[in-house]
Amino acid sequence: MLTEFKKYRDQQAKIAAKETADTTAPAQRKRTRAEAVVNSMAMMVNKIGDLDFPSFSAEDRTMIIETMTSMKDTLESAIIRAAKNKTKLA
Repeated sequence: MLTEFKKYRDQQAKIAAKETADTTAPAQRKRTRAEAVVNSMAMMVNKIGDLDFPSFSAEDRTMIIETMTSMKDTLESAIIRAAKNKTKLA
């Protein structure tokens, strides 16, 4: 997921660089809903990656594990829904 986000950000940077080269004062464009979701998810991925689990109490680790398990289940369900919608559009 992080690799896909990095590819997306690189693509957006190339587009932004091209717009800057084409005009001296590029117009600010509003972020799409998908971009906002992806940015939020990437921030969450980074925060989870930075967690220092040994520094948490056993109760806190249990709470974090339960929350991440719930997130995993939600993401798996969303991925399945997205894949089904993708095949309908194709």
